Order: sequence, then C-alpha cells, then structure tokens
Amino acid sequence: MDINELADKLPTVPRNGMREWIEIDYNDELGDHYCVFNRTEILIEDMPIAQTMRPEDWEKYDAVNKYHHAAECRCTACGERFYTGWYKYHPDKGYGILMFVGDDGMNYDGYIPETETDSPDYMAYIEGQHIVCPYCGENIRLIHKSRLRHGRTYQILAVSVEVVEGYTVLMTWLCSRQMNEVGSFPLSIVPFEALVIDGRSFYRFTKAKIGFFGNMMPNGKNKWEQRSYHGEDLSYRRYYDYGSWGHKKCGAVVWTNVPNLDGTTGEKTGLYDYICNGDKHANLPFAYMKLWRKHPNVENIVKSNWRSIVDTELYQFTIDENQMYKTTYDVDTYTIDYGETKPHKMLGIEKEDMKCNYGWGYEELFEYQLYNGNVEKISVSDFDDYIDFLCGLENVSICTGNLLDGNEHWELEKVANYLDKQKEKFNLSINEGIQLLDDYRDMLYEVNRGHGIPESEFFPRDLQEAHDRLVETKKAKEHKEYKAKFRKLAKKYSKLAYTDGDLCIRVARDENELIQEGRTLQHCVDGYGTKHCNETDVIFFVRHNRRPERSYFTLDIRFDGKEPREVQLHGYKNENVYNRRTHKKHTIPKKVRDFCDKWEKEVLAVWYAEQKHKKSKKKVGKAA
Repeated sequence: MDINELADKLPTVPRNGMREWIEIDYNDELGDHYCVFNRTEILIEDMPIAQTMRPEDWEKYDAVNKYHHAAECRCTACGERFYTGWYKYHPDKGYGILMFVGDDGMNYDGYIPETETDSPDYMAYIEGQHIVCPYCGENIRLIHKSRLRHGRTYQILAVSVEVVEGYTVLMTWLCSRQMNEVGSFPLSIVPFEALVIDGRSFYRFTKAKIGFFGNMMPNGKNKWEQRSYHGEDLSYRRYYDYGSWGHKKCGAVVWTNVPNLDGTTGEKTGLYDYICNGDKHANLPFAYMKLWRKHPNVENIVKSNWRSIVDTELYQFTIDENQMYKTTYDVDTYTIDYGETKPHKMLGIEKEDMKCNYGWGYEELFEYQLYNGNVEKISVSDFDDYIDFLCGLENVSICTGNLLDGNEHWELEKVANYLDKQKEKFNLSINEGIQLLDDYRDMLYEVNRGHGIPESEFFPRDLQEAHDRLVETKKAKEHKEYKAKFRKLAKKYSKLAYTDGDLCIRVARDENELIQEGRTLQHCVDGYGTKHCNETDVIFFVRHNRRPERSYFTLDIRFDGKEPREVQLHGYKNENVYNRRTHKKHTIPKKVRDFCDKWEKEVLAVWYAEQKHKKSKKKVGKAA
C-alpha cells in the first residue's frame, strides 16, 4: 500500500479496552473526584432533619432568623447535590464542613448548626480531606467552589501499538478529563501522532500539535498529515496538566495490550517482547525502535531472559535530567556488543548463564564485565551471590573500584570471607563492615603514605577497634601537623610585629590563641584556624601596648591575591552592641583604624614587596 493512502486508515478512536485501562490504572492522575462545596443560607423547615427536632429546639430556632448558614455540596462523581453543616472554625481561616458519621463509618448529609463544635454524631472536615459521598459512596476530596472557578484539566499521554493493513504503528493518544464546579466531564481520548514502521524506514503522521502553553491544537484539517521524521521520540512531549509541577508533564504511559505482530512489519523488531515481557522500565517503545533501527540484532537480547539489560539502560538514557524534554537524543547501549549476534556473546557471558534470569539491569552487567575482564574470571552466578551477600551492587562497586585503583586485597572472595568472620565474632553487619573497611583502608594508606604496610593490617582481627584506633592516630597526626603550621607561620610573620607606643600588632601564634580571642571578643575568629594555616586569611591581633595579653581588635589579612588585602577588622561582638548613653552601635575607634592603615602601608606593604623581590631573584638564579 502507498504510504499516503495508509494515512486514511490510521485509527482515530482507541481499541476496545483502552478506555477502561486508562480509567482503572490512571484514574488518580486524571484528577480526583471532588466534593465541591460553598457556604449558603437555608430554611431549616425545608430540611428533612428539621422533622426530628424537639419542641425546645423549635423554640430556639424560632427565636432567631429562619435562615441559617449551611454548606451546599456537589459530588463530581455522581453529580448529586446535598447539604451539610458549615464549619467556621477552620484552623487556617479557610473552608470546611460538618457531616454526620454513622456507626458504619460512612458519611451522611444533613444540616448541622455551625455553632455546634463537639459531638460523637458528626465530624469536621477541612479542604483537602476526603469524605464518602452519601449518594454514590465514592471517596471524594473536599474543595471549595472558588477553587474551581475556571475549571481544571488533567491529562496523560498514552502509547499503544496498532496493526493497520499489515503495518505496525506506534500511536500516541492524549487522554483528558476536565472538571469544574458543575462536575466532571467524561474521559476524552484523542489521537495525537503515529509512527508507521516499514522495515527500517519509519514514517511519521500527526493529527495535532502541542501549543506554546502545552495545550493540544488540532492541525485544522481534522485528518492525518505526514511529517518528516528525524528520530524523534513521539512519547517524550511536554504538555499541559493541571496537577503537575508548573502545570507541565513529560513522558507517556504504555498500553501493554499489544496485538499479534506476526506477519506485520513489526514482526522481526522484538517490539512485542519489549513491551509485553519487559520489566517496569519497559515503557519507552519509541526509544527501543530507535535502538533497533540502529542495531537490529538487539532483538536477540529482548527475546532472551536478559531483556532487562535493554530495558534499564534505555530507561537511564531517556530519563536522564540532561535528556529531559529532548526528543532527538542519541540512543545506544554500552554493555552490549553489537558486533556479535549470539545473545551470550553480545552480553559477554557464558552460554549457560543465558538460561537463568538473575534480574540484572545494565548496572549489574557493567560491573560484572568490569570485574571479569580486569580483575579475575568469575561466573555470573557467583557474582550475583556476592551482590546479595555484600548487600547490594554499590558495595561490590567499592571492591571493584579499589582493585582498579591498585589497592590490594579487595578480591570479592577475600572480602566476603573476612566480613563473614567479623559478623560472626563481633556482630558487625555486612553493610556496616564493608563501609568501615573502605574507610579504614583509606586511612591506612593515608597514615602510612601507602608504603610498608604488612598484609595483616589489611584484615585486622577486630575491624571496629582497628578503625577507631586509626581514627585517633590520624587525628593526632593531623593535630601535630596543624600545630607545626602555626609555629611556621608565627615565625614567618614575626617580622610584621609593630607598635606606635599606644597600640601594637602581631600574628596569632597557635590555635588556642584564636579560640581565646573568639571567646573573649565573641566573634567567629576561633573557626579560622584552617584558613590561617592555608595562608588565605592570616589573623593578626591588635592590642594596647601596655596590656598586650588582653584582646582588643582582630585583623584579617588575605594573602591569596596579587597584594595582601584587608578582609575585616572587628572588636567585641563585631561592634554590634549599643552604647547605653547614645543608643547607637559601637564603631571602630579612629585611633585603631588609623593605626591599622599605617601598619598596612608602612610595614605590611614594604615586607611583602621584599618577599616578592627575593622570590624573583631565586627564579632568575635557577634559570641561569
């Protein structure tokens, strides 16, 4: 058949069963049914509940206005209207209703005075909560009438496989449900796009398009029109949906009711197996057809027990954040060798392993190929056992990654046996054990610089005790190095000490001084030890010459630029305190500001210029 003639035969209404599938499986996505309510005034005499009132109740109501506030409700599921009590004590000053509750737990209509606040016969419900419709029994959500003033439209994009005149066709349908304060409209399913498969040639037809705001717009001719196909994913559209974030939704659901494709153009594609026999990720038929078009032998994997490899890797490609809203992404898989045709060779496993289904995705296969090809030969069943024993693929990856980085003793068998003994002797769980072992060995290499480590140290008798001991050793070593840096800097910047007779300045000599400075002046300099040691922010103390031991002002000089630069100068509480007499914030005294400016200009700048000159002379000497 001529491809243009096929356009007139493409379906415009869904097959039997599709509407029921959408309504059952995706009813929530197409919007809840609501109890739309608003406050109204009613005559008590018109209400059936008034017939049961006692004489004293009538006297009470006759004494006031005959009109009382009530809630008028309408169920969008059945369209019935009923009245309940109006709840005026909403905690957020919103809207709510009062409803009778029977012994069976069901809700019943009837007027309840809004002055009533507590009774075992009724309950208060506020917006967003669910009630049971007293007429149809549907579980419906409360919503005030004002919220539905302009109506709401909920939509999903659905994909189905159709057979038309021997051609396999991938169809997309836009399924919509609209509702307003009156009720809910019936589910609408309209055709959107179609991809006709003819061997490795694909033909695209459209009946509508997505507008700028995500709404569907008919093409104007109310018939299928052929458009050029450039490998787009027709299910990956961004369209309007009230319930979605930003009222935009992307992606489609796939109907697994696929007709028999024998004798059609899709018979040799593996499309039937991909959709009907795949796992939960098998919802990307357009992506699969793009892959099949590039590598037809992917059909051999899809028809095997290992089809989940294709499912999961395609899912990763198309759901990736960087691919979001893109319909022309490149599709390929890294774990499959398309130069081969036999499934086990394509996956790089033994033929016998193809008979079992271990539930692997592409990540498990990739990790297996990495370990099997670079570390040691291992069977698929043994590798799967290690995944289970080590509590997941992430822990197996720790072993593989360390081995590939050249770290010793991370073979799966050794690690599994060692952790098993730790579990038996010291009650250390496998998952905690491998994380602890990874941390322990990192510290072991760091402390010993990777040299001269005896083999027994890699598998200590008590892993927890050895780990804690190494943590303390590392802390002591870091503290020693930390103190040495302080001493080195104190010597280096000692030449910057200066006094004008009234004030003096010097560099911080150790961490304890920084801590004491921060506590006395109540600012954050006590946390600047690391910056000080890295010489990004070098801390100096400004004090009275007659009392050099007493904290006064703290000066922060940054040395990581072309010239030293003052970052901040602060005293007690960063001057954020008020003078009781003037009721103004304290400021930096002029004599302190002038002293620091003079020191920076006459001492710091001169010293820094000398240091640069010495460095330049050394470079010239080395070059000569």
